[in-house]
Amino acid sequence: MKLGYTLARARNWKGYTQEQLSMELPMSREAISKAETGARKIPKELRSKAAEVLDHPFLTMAIAFEDTGGAWVPELDGDKVDLHRSSVRSKTIEELEEAIEAIKGVCLANHPEYIHEHERQQLKKALMEAIDAIIALSHFVGIICLEYSFSWLGLWKEQRLKLKSKGFVKGRI
Repeated sequence: MKLGYTLARARNWKGYTQEQLSMELPMSREAISKAETGARKIPKELRSKAAEVLDHPFLTMAIAFEDTGGAWVPELDGDKVDLHRSSVRSKTIEELEEAIEAIKGVCLANHPEYIHEHERQQLKKALMEAIDAIIALSHFVGIICLEYSFSWLGLWKEQRLKLKSKGFVKGRI
């Protein structure tokens, strides 16, 4: 989905008018309106501020998707996929089980230069199953955050603090 459309949904979910959002972002109401309709892009330097102000999982995912050229989780279309919390939970479990089985089925003992084509294809299948699981997990966490009023950004911050306290990540959190 387009970033502007997701911005409008996130703004409405938060209960903000375009005018109220314009007071939070250094962006005019008119510029927000144009961004939401797709007539104008949200400036890159304002995207993280919009994500922070609105704290909406799918806005954050849409920003990451756009900023990486599509190398992140796309929001699934609720008209074609059942995004009810219990359906998403069931699908997430299914995708995780498929990913675990595919990952168990690959051998990583051989150096990458010495694997056969069928092993390479099996490894690619495991990677694709893992990506399916990432998409399902992201939707599960996002939908639960929205429906049960957890802060998407707060959860990620708490997770980064946990990783940093264990010495698993370096630098700024």
